[in-house]
Amino acid sequence: MDQCKAKERGRDMLRRIMLCSIVFLWCGVAWAGILPKIEVERIAEAIYKAENSVKYPYGIKSINTHGDKDYAYKICCNTIHNNYQRWLNAGCPKTFIKFLGDRYCPPLAHPLNHNWVKNVNHFLKKGG
Repeated sequence: MDQCKAKERGRDMLRRIMLCSIVFLWCGVAWAGILPKIEVERIAEAIYKAENSVKYPYGIKSINTHGDKDYAYKICCNTIHNNYQRWLNAGCPKTFIKFLGDRYCPPLAHPLNHNWVKNVNHFLKKGG
């Protein structure tokens, strides 16, 4: 009888361990798609420096920011977050900055856009 109880307790413990493992795995997957705030800020600062524009802070032209740097910053951060999700959903086909650049500053839209990825990467390596 004691052996049966011990086996049942063992099975119960195994079920609990498996359930906890599934919960932790699910939580890890759920959080994996979030780019840390500090990284978003770092990328946004690099974009600001690469764009180097008072009229269009952070290079934001799709929405009229009236030159408001704070408003443009929020739009830039939202764009980074949204494109990070798109990049993950696409299976990370290239570096994130290259992926972001294809949408943020399409190379075919203007001859200077070809420098965007290189410039943003330069400021990221330099420290924002």
